[in-house]
Amino acid sequence: MSKWDDIEKIYSSPEFVAKTGTVVKISVELDNELDEYDRENLPTIIDTWTFPKNEKDIRPFTLQDFSFVEKSFEAEIKYKKKDKEIDELKLLCQDLLDFFNYYNVHMTKWKCILLIE
Repeated sequence: MSKWDDIEKIYSSPEFVAKTGTVVKISVELDNELDEYDRENLPTIIDTWTFPKNEKDIRPFTLQDFSFVEKSFEAEIKYKKKDKEIDELKLLCQDLLDFFNYYNVHMTKWKCILLIE
């Protein structure tokens, strides 16, 4: 049986204001390695990630760069469109938590750094 992580213990809101065109780097550490299939597909999952709003699927980011090393990865993402009322990074973090937890992998660190304002 999988243990489901609490996003409030992992995620903290960024200390910057994102807008359309902003580029951020997300650094994530995991407690276990992902299998090869999940490692290969994680960039696509992040690049094509969407959330629902007003009966539409919104794709707020494009993946600019991705690297995976053992039990951690970094993803540089660019905001295609920033919603003023929604923390898209928190929604992405929650979905990734759920994805990892399903495979009994747990996120131990989530960090987001502003690269381009």
